Amino acid sequence: MAYTYGGQPDPDHLRLQAYEGVAARSKAKSSPSSESKSNGKSTSSGSGTAANRGIGSCSGSVQKGIDDASNGTASSAANVHFELVGEKELLEELKKFENLINVNLDHMRIFEPGDIKTLQKMSRVKSLSLENNLFNSWKNIGRISSSVGSRNGGLEELRLSQNPLPPLTRAVCADIFGKSLEKLQCLVLHRMQNVLDTVNALSGSKICQRLSEIHMCYNQITSLNHVNLDGLPNLTLVNLEKNMISDFAELRPLALLPKLGELLLGGNHVSVVSGSKLPKNPFPQLKALHLQENWLGLDENGSEMKSEYDTWQSVMSTIESLDAIMPNLTRLRTIRNKGLEKAFGNNLSNVRGWLIGRMPHLQQINLSEVRPKEREAAERAYIKWCDAKAAEEKKNPEIYPHYRSYKKLHGSQLPNENKKPVSMKESMIKITLKCGEKTKDKRLPPNITIGKVIVLARKLFRLSRSDAMTLTLISKEDGHSMVLDDEMLPLRQYPVGQGDVISVETS
Repeated sequence: MAYTYGGQPDPDHLRLQAYEGVAARSKAKSSPSSESKSNGKSTSSGSGTAANRGIGSCSGSVQKGIDDASNGTASSAANVHFELVGEKELLEELKKFENLINVNLDHMRIFEPGDIKTLQKMSRVKSLSLENNLFNSWKNIGRISSSVGSRNGGLEELRLSQNPLPPLTRAVCADIFGKSLEKLQCLVLHRMQNVLDTVNALSGSKICQRLSEIHMCYNQITSLNHVNLDGLPNLTLVNLEKNMISDFAELRPLALLPKLGELLLGGNHVSVVSGSKLPKNPFPQLKALHLQENWLGLDENGSEMKSEYDTWQSVMSTIESLDAIMPNLTRLRTIRNKGLEKAFGNNLSNVRGWLIGRMPHLQQINLSEVRPKEREAAERAYIKWCDAKAAEEKKNPEIYPHYRSYKKLHGSQLPNENKKPVSMKESMIKITLKCGEKTKDKRLPPNITIGKVIVLARKLFRLSRSDAMTLTLISKEDGHSMVLDDEMLPLRQYPVGQGDVISVETS
């Protein structure tokens, strides 16, 4: 059992465990056998495993260790004397089960509650983890949840991953749990059998309507469309990572959740995002979407498409759908999507720039904040793309999403497109190149490629050609940094401003 006081691990408890370990090893050395014979019967000197004791008996074993420690001896034939710093205070605190807040009983082979009276002493417990045990009855889970955390009105977090529990049915939910889950806010059900049946039962019985987070990873889920989530109206986060979901059409119940703010779908099989089969105004409050390690830009089998054109069309359709069905999205993760990256020439900067330009509310991409200069550059680039595309197809560019608002924001003239020609001298960008303690101020043309900047840095700082070099752009305004990772791109494609620093690092 993990002991926590005030939400923090108790170091003295760990020290006590260490002393008990010394005592146990001393006993093993002094006694040739861990068993003694009494009246012709063999009896174990230990108190058994967690599997045959239950949770209450585990706690009793700890209590026995406390009593032994207070006498300065181990619970064996051999007396081992030791000294503890703050012994009295430690022993008194360890006896106060009512002070426990977070209890972790993972990997202990427990399958029953054990002594209910001991559990009832844990009246302040808010978080209980029973992952990777042997529970095969929901009644036992109900007895535990009804016994602990009574002073708080019930548990706030319950972790039941990887237990051989059968499907939970709606008919027995109220009888098993009563009101013990009324304050539950976080439920973790990784690697569980028939997990969606369990969620359906919890939702239908409406016994945990305050639930705000549910985690269901590694469950081979392909669809949620047969699940009714009406009884979980306060869900703000749903974690479905490492499952087998391939289409947003399989997530219709989630699209109707009024408060869902974060959806984790990393490591699934999503190849294209489409809103055609979703209800009207789906995901009204969704702010964060995790789509890393999916199949974006690939076919439904996770293979590359027949042509680059097909890949590009698939990616464009996905980005357009994300913008349309999730207009309030501010955080997006798309890293490690081979098809998506291939559509942009495996250049992550291009992927990022297009996402920023196409989705006006994005504030963070792949855990990296979007800077104002970066957004302005991406939006201006998007305007140029719309103009070129419209001219090619002989259409009005205002048919493209956000074109009109971007045009109004940035004006009818794009940078360096004024009627009055701009001289080369006026267009130069003042940059400070820095390598270690050395610095060099230079004025560079906006069309100079990153590769040529690398060549220039080698000459200025007399660096060897054999050294690998990394350039990092550091903003003068806010100190934000960005790696200049594409040698073919011109400097103007990055959000570079007058007076910014380019840091040169070699390895």
